[in-house]
Amino acid sequence: MSCENLMGKRVELVVHLKDQYLRLRRGERGVVTGQFRDGFNVPLRVLWDNGTNWSVHYDEIQLVEEADRSVRSAGAGARVSVS
Repeated sequence: MSCENLMGKRVELVVHLKDQYLRLRRGERGVVTGQFRDGFNVPLRVLWDNGTNWSVHYDEIQLVEEADRSVRSAGAGARVSVS
């Protein structure tokens, strides 16, 4: 994911975070509430739908629109037969 302006955008977590106390799992969704452009460790602050407020890197998330599009395209190849 690029460093585009993501403020207010819906994102989905695409990695498993290895913190036993953190209530975030792959597939969690949230809204970007802060974006840091100064080159420090964690550039995106996200308010997750489960109430957790946790920062992540660009490569740990994808835009929800992109996630939904990839699910639709994966499902488009499957055919359902009706009897």
